[in-house]
Amino acid sequence: MTIADRLTEFITGTTFADLPAETVEFTKALTLKCVAGMVAGSVVPTSGKIVTYVRARGGAPEASVIGCGFRAPVEQAALANGYFAHASELEDDQFPGGGISDITVWPALIPAAEHLKLSGKAFLEAAYVGMEVQNRIAYHASAGTDAMGIVGLPFYGAFGATAAAAKAYGLGRAEVKAALGIAMTQGIGYMHDWGTDTHFFESAAVCRNGITVAQLAKAGMTSNPDFPRWLNMLVGEGKIDFDKITDGLGKAPHYIHNTWVKKYPCCFFTHRHVDALREIMGEHGVGAEQVARVTIHVGPMDQICNRPEPKDPEDSKFSFQHVLGTALVEGDIGLEAFAEGRLERPEYAAARAKVNVAVHPEWPRRYQSGIGRVEVALTDGRTYAREREQPLGGAKHPLSRDEHVALYRKYTAHVLSPAQVEQSLDVILNLERAGDLQGLMGIVVQPQRGR
Repeated sequence: MTIADRLTEFITGTTFADLPAETVEFTKALTLKCVAGMVAGSVVPTSGKIVTYVRARGGAPEASVIGCGFRAPVEQAALANGYFAHASELEDDQFPGGGISDITVWPALIPAAEHLKLSGKAFLEAAYVGMEVQNRIAYHASAGTDAMGIVGLPFYGAFGATAAAAKAYGLGRAEVKAALGIAMTQGIGYMHDWGTDTHFFESAAVCRNGITVAQLAKAGMTSNPDFPRWLNMLVGEGKIDFDKITDGLGKAPHYIHNTWVKKYPCCFFTHRHVDALREIMGEHGVGAEQVARVTIHVGPMDQICNRPEPKDPEDSKFSFQHVLGTALVEGDIGLEAFAEGRLERPEYAAARAKVNVAVHPEWPRRYQSGIGRVEVALTDGRTYAREREQPLGGAKHPLSRDEHVALYRKYTAHVLSPAQVEQSLDVILNLERAGDLQGLMGIVVQPQRGR
């Protein structure tokens, strides 16, 4: 069997009964984070641009545009929701594996599930299938594309959106296999777009396109789903062990559990350093006024976030200096850290100036390489250091259910009312018992605060 054949069998044959209890729970936890990211992202300034675009298109009111009080065609709802999920910078990623994320699965799947009135169990099936397909492809193939400056998040995420949509729409084997081939044409994502609106559009577009691909395959569109040929043409011969992509597919270890959960609304490259800095400050009672200098150590890929003077709020989400400086001043990082006017405030400018980035070109050329080391020098001469291979929320340091719930409350509270937060939490935590998603969407589409 080819890779496409094995993936097709997995997509069409997986049922809710095949999911271990811990995988069901983690899939619900990722649902919490993605819904929180979409809700929070619906009110950030950049999202107004995509809302204007989707409203102007009109069309059948098939699915909810989260946080915006209106409905749109499924594809357009997927585009808007996908943009929101990324604009909040709360996407959860896989490392190693090109930073592939859940925001190329849930924003595509949620409007499809709403329109099709999928049960909660069917929704969880499709979410798991989408994540497993994209995480496996990215894990074993993304090293080559990372080195080329191609961002795996939307590039391989096209397969997550397509697999989830194919499962939701009930495509047959021939149709699913064709959809995988069509998805090969959808890859878009380049590092030079980081810090701009286009970076959010790249991943949002594959959410929309995943719905379109599934529908085109169902209509009979043909393709050539030859994974070895496609990947060899992309990254070069002999760089990928193709058998590993589907080895043990559907069995433990499930690749969905490779996902690192984001706690802060900024580039993931900064998170392990933020955790290390916060640990030093908390353990030793250090305040920003006591700090003379912070030095962080990063690899050759992560240095893209070495931005001492970010030009605007979006750019500041990709600035080690602004993110670590904010942690110094506030002790935590929330959405308000990237609000209009924050960059210009003198206390944040002063904190940014204290952050120095030491780049190690000898470290492996991949995301999150080496050890995230933070060194803090105080004005009285004392020094502290802390190292972190992964942040809290990484695969080696998974968050508890209570911590996932706390993140959901943190990032939805400024948009949803307290009652809406708790009602939507209850639906998501009990998805396997839900007859459909209508109750959840009725809550999150029409916020009672934040607009």
